[in-house]
Amino acid sequence: MMTIKEIKKLLGWCPDQKMVKNVAKNIEFSNYIDTVHEVNGGRFQTLVVGLHFVVAIWLIFTALKVLSNHLIFPWWIMNINLVASSLILVIGLVSLIIAFDLGKIKSSHRMLSLINIAFVITFFVYLSQYLARIRGGSGFLMLFSRPFINYSFDILTLTTFSAFVIIPSLLTLRFRPNQKEGKTGKGIRPLLIVLLIILVVTTGIGAYYVYLNQQKDNMLIGEFGDGGEIKLYSVEDERYSFGWSEDSTYVIDSKESTSGHAISQDTYDAIQFLKATDTSNVLSWWDYALETKIAGKEPVINYASENIKWTVARPTAIEEYDSEDKVRDVANFFVYENEEESQEIARKYNADYIFVHYPWDLWKFSAIVTASGKDPGDYIKGNFTTNKEWMKEVENRTLAKKDTVGIKMIYGDEVDGFEKVFENDDVRIYRVK
Repeated sequence: MMTIKEIKKLLGWCPDQKMVKNVAKNIEFSNYIDTVHEVNGGRFQTLVVGLHFVVAIWLIFTALKVLSNHLIFPWWIMNINLVASSLILVIGLVSLIIAFDLGKIKSSHRMLSLINIAFVITFFVYLSQYLARIRGGSGFLMLFSRPFINYSFDILTLTTFSAFVIIPSLLTLRFRPNQKEGKTGKGIRPLLIVLLIILVVTTGIGAYYVYLNQQKDNMLIGEFGDGGEIKLYSVEDERYSFGWSEDSTYVIDSKESTSGHAISQDTYDAIQFLKATDTSNVLSWWDYALETKIAGKEPVINYASENIKWTVARPTAIEEYDSEDKVRDVANFFVYENEEESQEIARKYNADYIFVHYPWDLWKFSAIVTASGKDPGDYIKGNFTTNKEWMKEVENRTLAKKDTVGIKMIYGDEVDGFEKVFENDDVRIYRVK
């Protein structure tokens, strides 16, 4: 800070002491403001560095944890995990570079932040194609668990997750270069490191993708359908598929469908039985179209109808639909309480056999009732807090409110107008009389 004597020298001798003192006060206040700005700026920069570091560690851990699960079935879930994990891995590594170097070359960090923002937007747009229908669960902690459940975000959780990831990069854009960066090489070095990161991550994920597909090929036991698009795998390690019980020893998958899933030995035996029949058309809910095709038969419906797409786990991933009228007919077959009405629908589509699964068709029954145009609450209980609670209702046969044709078949009852020709723990098959 300048003294009065120094001010006199700059201004020349001036007898107006009051003016000199005012100038000194103004300079002193200006210096004080600059100091305050410098301190606040330092605190803000420390905050941004901390955010970058926390987000970086979290994203890197999340990506590597998901990739370590070796999940390869169904094919589209494997692709989601690989693509989404590679994107957040790059975002995390770039944030780590910014966190360790933020106080040195600010202009290049603005560029790195723009790169990160572009990757977050790509992450959001990619996963918006595979939005999930989340059942139950809420709160902030649930947000962080979604990547570990195959990135199963709905639009709200995906938006919130992306916003949280993008905040450090947006804050970094507030920095303005206030110093010369010296040699040009120092300015572009972080950008070159990012390009190297993208190259390494892309190459590594690509090699991992090839490795996982080699594991698939080793498990393949059969190809079915036109061009062999439906594949049957024997899976001994349950890590390779998700969401099914330990007795699911097979997986049906198809690049032409997003309904690939694991099946049990009982379901495999039911497929073999169906294969030996002389029927051509089989009536079941659309989830079992792949089982029907492996048996060499034609399902009455292959897909959900568009009006019930929100009953599907990943509704935005659906690319094909069956007609609303046909899906409604099949739904009514299971919802009708009059066996003759159900028989008429089976005959309408020349279906000689009915394929039902216990207990999963009970899990799907709300969607089936919805497709029929009726209120699920009139037919089946809902809003269970745990799977154990739901299963208890299933075993006690207190889940369904009405004894419809579908409910009778799922439980393996005798049904007028139909003959039960196959039954094991998981599957019942009926023939139309």
